[in-house]
Amino acid sequence: MSLKYRYILITILVVLTIVSATSVQIWVDRRETRQREELTAVDITKIVEAHVVSTVGQAQSILGLIADIIIADNDPQMMRESGRWKRLNAYCMSVNGCKSIAVVNPSGRVVALSDTPGVPTIDASDRLYFKVPQQTRKLYIGPGVVSRIKGNPIVFSIALPVFDSAGNLLAVVSAGIDTNHITDFYGLMGFGVSPTVSIFKGDGDLVARYPDMAKHVGKNNAKGPLFAIQLPKAPQGVYESVSVLDGKKRIAAYRSLNDLDLVVFSGIEKSAAYHSWKDRSVRTVSIVTLVLALIVFILVIGYRSIARQVKLETANRELNELATIDGLTGIANRRLFDTTLRREWSRFSRDKQPLSLLLLDVDFFKPYNDHYGHQAGDECLRKIAQALNSSLHREMDLVARFGGEEFAAILNCDSQGAQIVAERMRAAVESLDIRHDFSECGNVVTISIGLASTSTSNVTSLEGMIRAADAALYEAKSHGRNTISSKFTGRAEFSTSA
Repeated sequence: MSLKYRYILITILVVLTIVSATSVQIWVDRRETRQREELTAVDITKIVEAHVVSTVGQAQSILGLIADIIIADNDPQMMRESGRWKRLNAYCMSVNGCKSIAVVNPSGRVVALSDTPGVPTIDASDRLYFKVPQQTRKLYIGPGVVSRIKGNPIVFSIALPVFDSAGNLLAVVSAGIDTNHITDFYGLMGFGVSPTVSIFKGDGDLVARYPDMAKHVGKNNAKGPLFAIQLPKAPQGVYESVSVLDGKKRIAAYRSLNDLDLVVFSGIEKSAAYHSWKDRSVRTVSIVTLVLALIVFILVIGYRSIARQVKLETANRELNELATIDGLTGIANRRLFDTTLRREWSRFSRDKQPLSLLLLDVDFFKPYNDHYGHQAGDECLRKIAQALNSSLHREMDLVARFGGEEFAAILNCDSQGAQIVAERMRAAVESLDIRHDFSECGNVVTISIGLASTSTSNVTSLEGMIRAADAALYEAKSHGRNTISSKFTGRAEFSTSA
């Protein structure tokens, strides 16, 4: 085969390989993005559920106290009396999100209202919070409505019927809860994806929604896929939603709260969910295109002049060998680490001077990166790298970025000295006080360290020493993290913070 056709074949193979690898990478990244957003949606529904259950439970307790007063008086109109009204007002203020508590007599007239000391003139006989509880004789949670109280806030009702000892209806006590109390909290949290949160009645009536509750008051979702398809299959789950309320596509999660006759829904718009993935994909495709263009150019130049290509490749290799600094953290990179470790192992083999190796891993860095963002993650790694580098007090020692959130240190000392340096590094990182609300071993960023030393470990090769340090790191992470493990002969010793 001629040189020309060889270069054509090589070019085709290189292009196909890189394009295939890039396509797989982008596909895997998209799948992982989808999984992360599904987990986020599920987490939001769990938090909303806990918030709703807490709010309803608090309101139910207060309504029960008011019911006891009415039963003792045997007359709901007694709640107008000054002392009773003040207590009614205080009860409403004690319930988070409560706009007003109404006491309705059996004919449907509001006889007391917590936010109005006078006699209100409101007919509630047409309201569901009056009609349904006296029929079901149990706690009722109503859909979101525009209230008739001052300011006309959008509220949903939590109502409790009150019966005397003979079973006759004395009153219906209803707390109007501001829908913003239930939903806006999740908008403030954001979760980095601006979620949509909705709470429905079991029949599809909308109780509360974030955002734009005012646009959707009175709507029903019974014919939507959530109620028509998903809920009949399972009381909770994840699916791709097309909303009947606003027509938007979302990655959604839902949970049915059967005891309260409620359904919690959270959705992340697909455009928002895949925004970062699209940016990454565009960057990747752009870089790969440039790389392919460069490769083709180099191959063409090589075809014209093999000697020039060899010279260029030699120059590139020499340039790469000079690149020993990690671009993100500013400390030694993996290449310099490998070169230094081989050199120090040769020195140990010759002079028998002690040599120690530390492998360090940032604890729960992926959750940190996911929730605080890649920019914050990069800044975190830079701070950690400088803290580790500052912990070395001898010029002959070296700390390097091993890869990702992993670091490594080569120490020309025995295990006792290495233990001191390791603790100094661990404490230095912890003292950075970088907040980490998603760590399982504290609320700040920490590291775990595995230690291996020729003075205590029965290692006979460079690879064996690396394996010993890696095994020690595994032990450290298995025993709570933010700790140091020394992998000695047959056992592990640990050093942790107080």
